Amino acid sequence: MKKLTLSEADVTTQVKSFLQALGWRPLRMQRTVIKGQFQTGEPGIPDFLFLHYQTGGILWIEFKSEKGRLSNDQKDWHATERLKFPAVTLLTISSLQQFQQWHALNQHKLYRRAA
Repeated sequence: MKKLTLSEADVTTQVKSFLQALGWRPLRMQRTVIKGQFQTGEPGIPDFLFLHYQTGGILWIEFKSEKGRLSNDQKDWHATERLKFPAVTLLTISSLQQFQQWHALNQHKLYRRAA
């Protein structure tokens, strides 16, 4: 039997729904460039920034399909962000199960009350 492979869009929808059910607000980050007119975002910025207003939680997520890999721009963005803010939560996720396992192990850090 052939293994079902989820697309990046499928993974995004599943994890986004999971987090929204827990009170997280998803903000789509996107790099848009119209040459000679304008640009938004930064090269390599993750797909989503999730905010949890009640606790002050911040979570960057780059979604990938199971076979997807980070581009050089994405690797550079991640490295730069971690240098600026070592405690940043910055994930590359390729399945809901992978995220749920990470969440179960780290939820004590994510849901502290904001000061």
